[in-house]
Amino acid sequence: MSEQTPAGPDAPDGSDPAPTGRSEQPADPVRQEEPGSAGSGPARPEGAVAVRLRRAPKYRAFVVTGALVGVLLGVVAAVLVGVPTQDESFALGTLIRYFAAILGLLGAVVGAAAALLAERRRG
Repeated sequence: MSEQTPAGPDAPDGSDPAPTGRSEQPADPVRQEEPGSAGSGPARPEGAVAVRLRRAPKYRAFVVTGALVGVLLGVVAAVLVGVPTQDESFALGTLIRYFAAILGLLGAVVGAAAALLAERRRG
């Protein structure tokens, strides 16, 4: 078993480590800011362009969530309303489907409107 000793200035014999092929200077030196550009942010490499990230809501998520909430409300409303006793032309299942379809579409529209409002407030 061989015992390894540290190399470099901390080594007991004071030897420097073997060269690694890298220079001691940083690859991209920090640039000095111009006197007129104080507060313009961190220095960027040459050719870099400052961009502003646009964070927009995910419309699909808003619309699908609105539609699902509308369908759920439609099912609950149809069950609460029930089938009219005088007119037996509609079964409860048909009434549930109508309410779910209509309120599902309305929920999708409300979800899309909510996404538009969220984007407008952010912008």
